[in-house]
Amino acid sequence: MTLKWYLYQDGKQMGPYSWDQLLCFANEGSITPVDYLWNRELVEWTGAGQIGELFPSSASPPAPDPHPPAAADHVPFPTTASPPPAAAEGDNFRIEGGNFPVVEITLAPESSYYAEAGAMAWMSSNVNMRTQMRGGLFKGLSRKFMGESLFLCSFSCENGQGRVAFAPDFAGVIKPLRLREGEAYICQRNSFLVAQDTVDLSLELKKKLGAGFFGGEGFILQRLTGPGLAFVEIDGSAIERELAPGEVLQVATGFVAMYEASVTMNITRVKGISNLLFGSEGVFLTTLTGPGKVWLQTMPFAQLAGKITATIPSRSS
Repeated sequence: MTLKWYLYQDGKQMGPYSWDQLLCFANEGSITPVDYLWNRELVEWTGAGQIGELFPSSASPPAPDPHPPAAADHVPFPTTASPPPAAAEGDNFRIEGGNFPVVEITLAPESSYYAEAGAMAWMSSNVNMRTQMRGGLFKGLSRKFMGESLFLCSFSCENGQGRVAFAPDFAGVIKPLRLREGEAYICQRNSFLVAQDTVDLSLELKKKLGAGFFGGEGFILQRLTGPGLAFVEIDGSAIERELAPGEVLQVATGFVAMYEASVTMNITRVKGISNLLFGSEGVFLTTLTGPGKVWLQTMPFAQLAGKITATIPSRSS
């Protein structure tokens, strides 16, 4: 039987989680060496930094204040907080493949996911796939504007556990998002890959004309709203930054992959005549104003396509 892990963080218990989810949390920084973990095989709460597979080079974390409760029961102590939803009970996922990633989700019988048409790479024989216009015609047309397919594919497991894998269209990173109720992320067009049925995918329109015309991200973005687990595509490598309230980050065209809904996006004009004429960065930069997290991408597909196109010799007339 797969062990269920519980997390003790900031005075709150969260879980249960699978081991693969803990690895993902550690890689994202959601779990730190000073947090505590427990499962049935551990006598007491153990510092995450003492679990070598999560933090191979970490020193032992200091004792918490207050101390975590004794782990005598199946659930060490009741929690009143709503933890970030991971997957349905029994679900877990694994992201592998390096620069050409794929996410493989193990489906429990009661779970269901949906993905853009053509994203499925492989699945076990007991997984049921159903293609439908999720949300009706209006929702389907809005997805077309977002760069997604008119129809979406739903995946559920008929009996036992099943596996289904999804792959992006371009080399880069698959980013898992664990969304709380009402929590939202704004993503670039074409970034949605797969999500639990409880996650809402909707159209996000720029409210300011300048940001739409000159910001490099266009008028139309995607909004993912929780609760649930979702996966998005990021071109190249993903760089995460957290902005303090009022802090501004200026980003070149196309390098914004995703940001929390608390972040404000706008544009600013590049200063200096020499920069405008010879800087090759364009006339405008995208500005992101905190508070909140932003994710930047190191190889925007549109920029790469433009460079490849520029190297193709034109046929002389």
